[in-house]
Amino acid sequence: MPSGCGAAATGVIDNNEIVANRALGLFGKAGGAYLNNTLLQNSLVMSNTSEGDYGAIWWRCGGALTHTRIAANTAVSPTGGLFIDGRPVVNHYSLLDNSGYDLDTTSQSGNLRLNARYNWWGTTDSASIEDAIVDWFDG
Repeated sequence: MPSGCGAAATGVIDNNEIVANRALGLFGKAGGAYLNNTLLQNSLVMSNTSEGDYGAIWWRCGGALTHTRIAANTAVSPTGGLFIDGRPVVNHYSLLDNSGYDLDTTSQSGNLRLNARYNWWGTTDSASIEDAIVDWFDG
């Protein structure tokens, strides 16, 4: 886990919509939300944009993401969906139709086992799912 991260979630976002937000400028990150040790559940993250990195969410540290739809987010960087810099539990959500990668875990060099099971990627084709993810192994 990255330095300075606690073990428990410090906030809860439940049954919300994070829609049509925009991060401006070259260093604009996370058009939708920057979350740190948070529980995000039963929500919609859609149509957010970033002129920098990470169209939908920049997730830092722990927490959990469950029963949430992350779709149609865009960014100038290759990751329009979810960027993870930490080790949250990411289960029972749908992540699809974001620009570039739907899921980016390239910061996971010390945390190679992210729990991202039971999710919907818009397909059951394993090659297409692998193409939607960029991780530490992709270099």
